[in-house]
Amino acid sequence: SIIAAATGGLVAWFARLAMFRKHDAHGMCNGILGGLVSISAACANIECGSAFVISALGVLLSVGASAGLKALKIDDPVDAVPVHGVCGAWALLAAALFDWGNGFSNAHGAQGFRCVIDAATKTCRSDNLASKLLVSNLLEFCTIVAWVGGLSLLIFLPLRLANLLTASDDQQDCGFDDEKHMPVTAYDLNAAMPHTVI
Repeated sequence: SIIAAATGGLVAWFARLAMFRKHDAHGMCNGILGGLVSISAACANIECGSAFVISALGVLLSVGASAGLKALKIDDPVDAVPVHGVCGAWALLAAALFDWGNGFSNAHGAQGFRCVIDAATKTCRSDNLASKLLVSNLLEFCTIVAWVGGLSLLIFLPLRLANLLTASDDQQDCGFDDEKHMPVTAYDLNAAMPHTVI
């Protein structure tokens, strides 16, 4: 996990520096989270070098997804979808793709670096378990998308049809801080800082 977090932060930092020619602390923090999310499904059955590669690829996918959302003018100010959605999907695939062991016909799963033992022969099973693991992880991804998408549609479609998801033009022009958030003095530095006399 530490390798993935460190790798994610550095990859995001350099990727965003190359893209925008500016240092981006928010992007680095999202890179750390993206690295951790990318490794979350596979941390029990991979080695350190794989953790580095999985995290780096996951964060590059996340940075690309963030740029794609901005290009499509989809509002995601904290990059929740790239960090949790894209890196989470990558984590499911990486858990199967990087579960190497004794070749692609074997799988470790949650057995650590011990292979899955066949009860009858007491040897490592070699009946194309890695391919089955990949297919099951793809099926898990599709199930998660269907479940979350379906429930989100049940909640947000009625809200959209009732026009409750969009702020009025006036609220958007003046900003929600003035309109909805109190106290206003929280943003007044003179009122917030007591004057001390020495």
